[in-house]
Amino acid sequence: MMDSVPRAQSQLRALLASPRRPTWIIKAQSTKRWGLDRSGETDRLLRLNYRRVSRTCGVPVLLARDAGPRPDPSLREPCRPLPSFDFDF
Repeated sequence: MMDSVPRAQSQLRALLASPRRPTWIIKAQSTKRWGLDRSGETDRLLRLNYRRVSRTCGVPVLLARDAGPRPDPSLREPCRPLPSFDFDF
C-alpha cells in the first residue's frame, strides 16, 4: 500500500476521522499487519469512530458510531475461504 499509493496511510486516516467516513467496515486484517500502523493511529481512529456489530465468517463487521441503529448484517451464503493470490514477478 505505502509503495503503491503515495500518502495512502494519511489519506485513510483523514477519511476515518472525517464526517465522510464509511458507514460499514469489514476488518479482514489487523491494522498492524505488514507493519502499516506502527503508531497505532489507524487502530485508534477505528476504535473511536466505530463499534463492532457482528462477525461474518469470523471477520468483525464495524459500524460507524454516528450511523444510528442499523440491523445486524446477516450472512445468507455459507462461508468460503477467500482466494489466495501468489504473484511471482
